[in-house]
Amino acid sequence: MAGEFASASDNHLSSVVKKTSGKTPLEWIENYVILDAKAQLSSTMNTVQQIAWNLNFPSQSFFGRYFKRIIGMSPSDYRANVHKTLYP
Repeated sequence: MAGEFASASDNHLSSVVKKTSGKTPLEWIENYVILDAKAQLSSTMNTVQQIAWNLNFPSQSFFGRYFKRIIGMSPSDYRANVHKTLYP
């Protein structure tokens, strides 16, 4: 019974977030994670592996695939493009 109530609450919360913002909770989380990843890639000298750990990814490989799926390029390529733009 309690599990059913918790599930209904989760579904209700997800519905309210989507209706209010136009984004699902997962999309909000992904946006935040990618924003943080971009900031770290742009403004730190941390390795991609360190950034993956900072963001609680299980591995650099998983982080790289996740980042590429959303951004369309690897974290290393993103960093190189940002640095080319900032320091031509």
